[in-house]
Amino acid sequence: MDTKTTIATMSNIGSISTATPFISIITPVFNRADCIGRCIESVANQGFADIEQVVINDGSTDKTKEIVESYAKKYPWVRLIQLDQNRGVNHARNSGIKSATGRFLIFLDSDDYLLENGISSVIESLKEQQDYEHYLFAPDDRADFFSQHPILKKPIHEFYFLNWLKGEVDGDFVHVVSRKSFDSRLFFEDFRAFEYLNWLRIYKANLKQLYIHKVIVSRERTRFDSLTKEYCLDNKLSIEDQYRYIQRLVELFYEDYRAAAKNTILELMHKAVLLGIAAGSYTQNIHFLELLKKEGQNILVLRILNRLRVGPLLFLLLWIKTKIGKLKLKLQ
Repeated sequence: MDTKTTIATMSNIGSISTATPFISIITPVFNRADCIGRCIESVANQGFADIEQVVINDGSTDKTKEIVESYAKKYPWVRLIQLDQNRGVNHARNSGIKSATGRFLIFLDSDDYLLENGISSVIESLKEQQDYEHYLFAPDDRADFFSQHPILKKPIHEFYFLNWLKGEVDGDFVHVVSRKSFDSRLFFEDFRAFEYLNWLRIYKANLKQLYIHKVIVSRERTRFDSLTKEYCLDNKLSIEDQYRYIQRLVELFYEDYRAAAKNTILELMHKAVLLGIAAGSYTQNIHFLELLKKEGQNILVLRILNRLRVGPLLFLLLWIKTKIGKLKLKLQ
């Protein structure tokens, strides 16, 4: 059954269909006993038949498993995948993708929830615009940013791989993606975050994406254990992860960036050298330094800092800068 025929058969009914679902909602969860029920109920309140929610319990040690099991008994479209140990959100997402049966996937975190008529907005948009494998919707915590962005404030907009490379579009989105888009392109499990690496692979493979300025998800980003804190440069692990992230980005997309946005990749490599110094990765930095030298960049200061091994000092400066940034945010 092709996409148009499948979309045409979608119906807004309360009963549960036994047919293959059109949409699979992928929800990784780790120690979210306080909010996983809200997430699942938000899906139930959509009232659609052609849907499933795959909840991947990533080794939770609280009551998360028992709560999801109770919902799975109540709602036949809820499926629990139980992982014995915590291996990170990217591994959990991959487990969900492999298990999902829907034509399209939506990634909904356990501390987020669908807004009323969220799925209606998705289905309506897919009916109107059926020539895409990847759709982008807005979360509520980014609504103000999107409304002021020269491109994202538009009702709809088509993006291409080059737009992402050039930085003409950024920000977090709610992704609605065909399941086949992940063939040979699962999330990198050696990272606990930095999923943008994989989205960039999918942007390149799918050629085009359709952004639709509709808010469909409410997101919570203030929790002390929120994954967004993985990006803060106030600890060695985060610095090392960001360093590895740029390494992988260069490995995968160096030539693409050189052709479309050379300055961007050069800036990232400059940043990588500084992160590498802070992380004590002096030997690994040589690769970046050689690439920068080949591109005609002045690397004298970076080379001196790397040779002097001033990692502890640079780490302290990054720590101070990050703490000041957090303080400013709290005071706003």
